[in-house]
Amino acid sequence: ADTICRQACDCPAGTNCEVQDNNITCVTRCSDDTDCVDGFTCEAGRCRAGPGCFAGDVWDRDVCSRPVAVNTECGAQEICEGGACVPAPVGDTCMLAEDLIATNRFIPVDIVNDSGYRDVYQGSCGAFGPDRVWRLTIDETVDLQVSARHPGYRIYIRGGDCEDAASEIACSLDTNRPNLEVTLDPGVYYVFLDAQLFTAMETTIDFIFGGLEEPDAGLADAGPPVDGGPGMDDGGCGCRVGAQRSPALPAAFAGLLGLALLRRRRR
Repeated sequence: ADTICRQACDCPAGTNCEVQDNNITCVTRCSDDTDCVDGFTCEAGRCRAGPGCFAGDVWDRDVCSRPVAVNTECGAQEICEGGACVPAPVGDTCMLAEDLIATNRFIPVDIVNDSGYRDVYQGSCGAFGPDRVWRLTIDETVDLQVSARHPGYRIYIRGGDCEDAASEIACSLDTNRPNLEVTLDPGVYYVFLDAQLFTAMETTIDFIFGGLEEPDAGLADAGPPVDGGPGMDDGGCGCRVGAQRSPALPAAFAGLLGLALLRRRRR
């Protein structure tokens, strides 16, 4: 006989708890997946729990959705999502680090709310939640300020070997005002944003660079050079770059000069 139940966990493995003949009972019969509750599939007339995610891998589950055996081990650059191995998000690991150039940036991030980011790394200042990695390549010495606009995060920077915790250069201590200021010589660096816990809110991470040499604005397109000299300026005067136009003569003086020239011709 069917067993009276209150929930699926009251039922033997492979059965489903549902209303049957005005009673809530453990039903073993099913013809397709629609006869089973969410997360269960119909196999050989019995409702069985489908695979689920546990400890980063795909696991088979019992009728109470508890993991009982590994079904598939996800790779280092994969995560388990919806009972299957899928590619990990950008920045989840050092191999997936997102590339940055040395220019001011303000990046919205959500590494907590079912985002797929994992707790892979940890800085010397702590943090036990998911983290995200950026790879920064710089060609000249810069002053870098990295900050998160919301509390609950740690920021730390590694140089050279992203995976080596000993390559850490600096780590922010204050999770209420996550902020890090460092001077970096030319090279490759890795910036980590690490949630203190899995309950951190969405935030924006700011990258502010100082000490960079401003690009040379140069001159406007000066056109082709004249007689091997400098190019023409953009004012349309036809003079070489750096030359100045002759100042305009006052109207009165120009008139007297013209009258003098006329009298000279009449002589």
